[in-house]
Amino acid sequence: MTKKAFERYEKLQFPRSKMIVNESLKLGKMGQLTNPVLIAFRNFAFKAMPSNLAMKMVDKYFSYRVTKIKI
Repeated sequence: MTKKAFERYEKLQFPRSKMIVNESLKLGKMGQLTNPVLIAFRNFAFKAMPSNLAMKMVDKYFSYRVTKIKI
């Protein structure tokens, strides 16, 4: 039963984990920019981002309740 539950959990969790890894890689690349024009654009975009949009982005990761998954 435990093995089946872990397999089910992995099947449900993998797409979310993959999405987090991909978004992390994109943000990492943005943080590593060396082109001054792109750096200025990135900095402007983050400063101009409405706080409610930024909170939605953060909420996507921190409001997730793994205990709510139906295994």
